[in-house]
Formats: sequence, structure tokens, C-alpha cells
Amino acid sequence: MAIAKDNITKKAQDKFLEGVTKGLLEMGAEAQPQDKNMFSHKAFKLDTIVGELSITIYTTQRFLFSIYAKFENVNEAKSKFNCNPHSGKFNFNAVYRNGNVSKPVEEALMHFECTQPKNKA
Repeated sequence: MAIAKDNITKKAQDKFLEGVTKGLLEMGAEAQPQDKNMFSHKAFKLDTIVGELSITIYTTQRFLFSIYAKFENVNEAKSKFNCNPHSGKFNFNAVYRNGNVSKPVEEALMHFECTQPKNKA
């Protein structure tokens, strides 16, 4: 099978995971225990201005850098953020282009920084 020019390499995925993990931890996110049956992700909980946000980063993406996130308090979250008004999903996706990992990391962290109190972020 031919690999497209802009498929995410293992090295790029690792750099994305490392950068986002570092930034989330600096924001105060707590790493969550991993399910032994689910080896392809890292999970976090982040306190936000509207309550808890569950964040999952899958480490086997091929075309997009993807982070799946969901607010626990949907009603509060939908009044402040552009999340799914029914489920509270607040996902992030970025296209991998030209070997650039730093831009998707920066964009991902900005996506979650907006959920923090102004003096915390």
C-alpha cells in the first residue's frame, strides 16, 4: 500500500503527543490510568471554568492529529464554548502538512487554554 506524502509518521505522532502532553500538564491536567486493552491513547482530566473536561489523545492517527474531548457539564459548557450542545464534545483536529508538528501542537494547546480561568492560562 502506498503511503500518502502527508501521512503522519510515528515520529511526528510521538512529537505531537509529547508536546500536547507537556502543555496539558502545565495547564494542570491530570493524566488518567490507561486501560490495558486500549494501548493506543493517553487520557487526561482538565478542570475548566465550566467543570471537568475529559481529554483523549489517540496515538495511531494517520491523516489528522486528533484529540477527543468532552465536557462533563454540557449545559454550562455549551453556553461558553463552541462544543456539541447535546454531548459536550469539544474535539480538536489538525491536518499534518509538510512535516510540521509544532503548529498543530500550538493550535491544540490554544484550543484547551481557552477553557482555563484567565489568570491560570
